[in-house]
Amino acid sequence: MNGKAIGKQAKHAVADLAFGKEVTVQTHGKDKYTRTLGDVILPDGMNVNQEHVKQGWCSVVSEVRAIRYHAGEVGGRSEGSETWAVG
Repeated sequence: MNGKAIGKQAKHAVADLAFGKEVTVQTHGKDKYTRTLGDVILPDGMNVNQEHVKQGWCSVVSEVRAIRYHAGEVGGRSEGSETWAVG
């Protein structure tokens, strides 16, 4: 499966979690391109960012963020979640 196809599936995975729901965004500053960084939190308290990593749709690239999401990545890999099962 190519990157574009996986990207579309990842987009749908986020939509399945959050579409139509009122969310809270907890911001954490800006990246080097001045884009706002933040976590998306669902009404039930689920962190969409962490769930996305756990499901294997993305990986952690920033050392600062790695601390927060590493457990989700390890858990997702051990459970064989989505793209972690492929990679």
